[in-house]
Amino acid sequence: MGGQDFGSSVLKLTQTPSGLPLTDYFTPYNQATLSHMDLDLSSAGVLVLPDQPGAHPHLAVATGKQGILYLLDRDNMGHYNPAGDTQIVQELSPGIGEVNGVPVYWNGKLYVFGGVSPIKAFSLNNGLFSTTPVVQSATLIGGGHVATISANVNTNGILWVINGTNMQAYGAGTLKLLYTTKDAGTRDTLPTTAHFATQTVANGKVYVATRQNLVVYGLFPALLTVAGNNQTAIVNTVLPVALKIKAVDPYSGQPFSGVTVTFSDGGKGGTFSTTTPVTDANGFASTTYTLSKIARTVTITASVAGFAGAVLTETGTPAAPKWIVPLKGNNQSAPVTTQLPAALVVKVADQYSNGVPGITVNFNDGGAGGKLFPTSAITDSLGRATTLYTTSTKAALVTINASALSLAILHMHETATAGPATNLAAVSGGGQTAPASTQLAQNLVVHVSDQYGNAVPNASVVFSDGGAGGSFSAVPATSDTSGNASVAYTTPPSSGVYHISASVSGVAATATFTATVP
Repeated sequence: MGGQDFGSSVLKLTQTPSGLPLTDYFTPYNQATLSHMDLDLSSAGVLVLPDQPGAHPHLAVATGKQGILYLLDRDNMGHYNPAGDTQIVQELSPGIGEVNGVPVYWNGKLYVFGGVSPIKAFSLNNGLFSTTPVVQSATLIGGGHVATISANVNTNGILWVINGTNMQAYGAGTLKLLYTTKDAGTRDTLPTTAHFATQTVANGKVYVATRQNLVVYGLFPALLTVAGNNQTAIVNTVLPVALKIKAVDPYSGQPFSGVTVTFSDGGKGGTFSTTTPVTDANGFASTTYTLSKIARTVTITASVAGFAGAVLTETGTPAAPKWIVPLKGNNQSAPVTTQLPAALVVKVADQYSNGVPGITVNFNDGGAGGKLFPTSAITDSLGRATTLYTTSTKAALVTINASALSLAILHMHETATAGPATNLAAVSGGGQTAPASTQLAQNLVVHVSDQYGNAVPNASVVFSDGGAGGSFSAVPATSDTSGNASVAYTTPPSSGVYHISASVSGVAATATFTATVP
């Protein structure tokens, strides 16, 4: 590098009475390669940073076509080191491609992009950049334009950048795309700009010089909520405070009179005293709103074509409790001493069928001996109260009663069925006498029960005379709803006293009968 050749360098000129002499400089170690490959620093300017804590309070950032960030100490820029750029504060390769323009600094972050890449933000702490982006955009930005940040000091930062034929705005804290002219329709497509055109932000507006004209972006006239937002009232009643908005110029604050405002609840079924009030001399327009019969939160919009709209949120709460209704778990069955498969769920509702929260519901089985858990439950946000039921030892139809306040009691019907068969006993038909090959006058009857003495229906009962040669009307016989199984018996062809047994699979006991053929 010659003493007069600073084509790939960052220069510091100091004003003196005699002119602007060169007092310091930085040249990348690979300046020859940069010059040969047309990767010089001239595509991007130098950004002077605010004073920082740490060993190097006075910093500047330079970059260029190679997309390397050079963090320089303005008090000692490092000159030229052919062995590497180890003499400067920091060198960072953010992977952004060629940078055309100056990076942007705001609120402790450096924002940079190049080529076709996302916007990347690097934090600056104690005079050093983070080695990886702390946040980056999901949208790719084409190189060739410089970003601008508007903010209220250190809050509400917005990064503006020209991206092709679109003017785009990003939240500076998140780099989330907030606005693009592409989404606003072809009428807002940015006209062709000069290759390195840069937008300017002033007085709440964004100005862009194109090849044909000056395009200005600003705030829409606005509808501001004055009264009536965030109210709560009982369904099918009028909100206590009227909904009131004001139409204003966002820059001057002056009201717009004679503007027709359209109110809508998005088809939620409420009613307005008027849906299209007109603003008065002070820019005010108002309407009253009657909630629908459905308990819910409703979003109400106030809109005017070409204005930024207003949004109000109102909540309808249930009316007084009217009745208890079953939701789930009615008409179930389970064996004795067993929990019903599904929970019992009831709803305390108002006259419009809205669930009423916070109501205590008491449950009982009318003394049937089962277990409810819990016996009292408080209705949830949808008016539902839930309990579980375990049947008693008695097989029977059970009525579960749900009561609350002075409302009519709800009856839910459940069935406790018998458990597995454990007992078998003879009922009638033993000790009869009949001629050979003749049916006994009375059927042989047995009773099947569970461990609690409940009759077991549909049990398969096998009768046998031990191969003596008699016959039965059913093999096997099935117990009826009373737990009884009955068969007719035809005696064997020979004289004798015959022993007949009845058995059920899984039951240890058997029932026995005798029949005599003279």
